[in-house]
Amino acid sequence: MHREIPGHSVFQNDRDSHIPMPSREENRKHSANPSASHGSGGQPYGLAKFSMPQIELVYPRKSLLHALDQLMARSTGVWVTGVAGSGKTTLAASYLARGQRRALWYSLDRGDSDPATFFHYLREAVAGIVGESAQSLPPLTAEYLAAPSGFARNFFRQMYMLQPGDCTIVLDNYQELDADSPMHGLLAIAMEEAPAGIAFLVLSREAPPAAFARLQANQVLAVFGNERLALTREETAELVALYCGHPPDADALERLYQRTRGWAAGVVLMLQSNEAERQEDAPGPTPAAVFDYFATQVLAEAPSALQEFLLQTAVLPTVQPELAASLTGDTSAASYLAELRRRNLFVMLHPGKGHPYVYHPLFRDFLLRQAASTLGREKLQALRQRAGTLLAEAGETEAAIELFLEADEPIEAGLLIERVAPEMLAAGRYQPLTDWIGRLPPQASTKRPWLRYWLGMARLPFDIPEARAHLEKAYSAFRASANTQGAYLSLA
Repeated sequence: MHREIPGHSVFQNDRDSHIPMPSREENRKHSANPSASHGSGGQPYGLAKFSMPQIELVYPRKSLLHALDQLMARSTGVWVTGVAGSGKTTLAASYLARGQRRALWYSLDRGDSDPATFFHYLREAVAGIVGESAQSLPPLTAEYLAAPSGFARNFFRQMYMLQPGDCTIVLDNYQELDADSPMHGLLAIAMEEAPAGIAFLVLSREAPPAAFARLQANQVLAVFGNERLALTREETAELVALYCGHPPDADALERLYQRTRGWAAGVVLMLQSNEAERQEDAPGPTPAAVFDYFATQVLAEAPSALQEFLLQTAVLPTVQPELAASLTGDTSAASYLAELRRRNLFVMLHPGKGHPYVYHPLFRDFLLRQAASTLGREKLQALRQRAGTLLAEAGETEAAIELFLEADEPIEAGLLIERVAPEMLAAGRYQPLTDWIGRLPPQASTKRPWLRYWLGMARLPFDIPEARAHLEKAYSAFRASANTQGAYLSLA
């Protein structure tokens, strides 16, 4: 599974329909999506998940915007599909930045494969547009699990009624959803129920799954394919001229085009590494190969202090300058991140409280691999443990749990899971809670009966015998420790 995260850098999932260009000054910005929600107590995760990326100096591709305008006028939804770095997210951001319509931006991740989790966060995103009236939207709790399609249909009808006017709903990183997730069918229902004035933009590295076949056949959903996103030779020449300040040599341009095959991010990566001038003819590389090459060159050329900073902060899902400074002990954290972002070096900035940064997911994966080999497992696990502690103190509990689990710190993870379990059950988020507890070693729930209790409650809507077994074990453990409250709840 590939991962993509919103932002404005050329490497991130495809921020190039206007193609972001490296520059020494911020020459052009578009303001943040007005629908960005503070969600989750205003924490950076919610902001990043619901925020339209900012776009700086770009190479405008007016033909793509015109083609998208035509498709949007004829269909309820447009599915933009293309490889990483081909321009999907920047196309959507450029389309919305003209300010003609309200926008609800939702960046999908693997957790959204669970319907209860998706609807939980969608309510937060809607609240960014309509305010407190979004609280009238119901959570997907146990009583709806038998008929999630009916729940989804009613949820989307209510959601659309809350919209104050025309609105474009962007689903970014759609490929993050598991192939067998029920969300495919539920999101198809969202398009079916959309009234006039509601439009969808879906951004994915993959074609629409089978659940959307009928919508395609009925021309409710149109597909904007990877071939449209690819740069032509002429566009490649214009991009090189914009970057270099002069028209390219014809032979060098042909070598560049043959190596990148119209992959926008690959062109910029090659330009930044001067490969367009120096390489002989060669087959066009895959995006991952180009990115790994570029990342290696950047890391190798960075000062040692910056290299260490990048390797250490790669454990963070989002990078707050203050938190990064606490994690690394480097007071230059804010300046490092600002410079990386200014140079469009796979660091993105999202608007809102705290100004969190996010590393491009491919670059973060590369950094984590480098950290494992350079720092060693013991130091890397210690970094994850320290980062989990800092995130927990900052109120980002779910991100902290993930880091504690990755760091093999079951006690800290278990304590946080116990803390958030009631809230997750109330929101119908049974599966994530089950998964977390399942990743703990067996002795963790033996020593902490509350974990066994919450696991039983999470399994109750799905498997009553299994749930009863967990609750009986919790009851016995509570009785043995004279915990009357726990024993009573286990029986109830």
